[in-house]
Amino acid sequence: MRTHFLKSILVVATSVLYILPAFAQNLYVRNTDDTQDIYTLSSISKLSFSDCNVTVHKTDNSTAVHTINEIRYISFINFIGIDMPDEQANMLTVYPNPANNLLNIILPSDKLGGELQVFGIDGKTLISHKITDSQTALDLNTLPQGIYLCRYVYGTYTETVKVVKQN
Repeated sequence: MRTHFLKSILVVATSVLYILPAFAQNLYVRNTDDTQDIYTLSSISKLSFSDCNVTVHKTDNSTAVHTINEIRYISFINFIGIDMPDEQANMLTVYPNPANNLLNIILPSDKLGGELQVFGIDGKTLISHKITDSQTALDLNTLPQGIYLCRYVYGTYTETVKVVKQN
């Protein structure tokens, strides 16, 4: 299942490398330590995903390897310096991250009543919980150690964060 997911990402990423050059000039890899690696699209021959790594293969035959759990996002748009409208500003706060058994969730009172979903790396919904309080503790005991996506949906507002579960 994981191999199928990684292959799907590879197909999408490879097609994006052929479609996006007309619109984008760079690939941005934002790391969890807030550093950012920038690759000119014309210098990338392919991206590969394996063993929890993303490898950027360059046209000069060099490679750059990024560990998936150290990546905050990969994008063809540089989000630094771009203001988000107040409605879409980051409002979902989760901590601790990495988490052991409980994940604390904080939302502003005007965004309550939405659905919080926890997805596995394979895209399956593992936990679904309606959020009615500004501060909620979500029990992660049933989940094995790993990387998950935590998505909150309230009307047209959606926010997703990566959560690491450790034992």
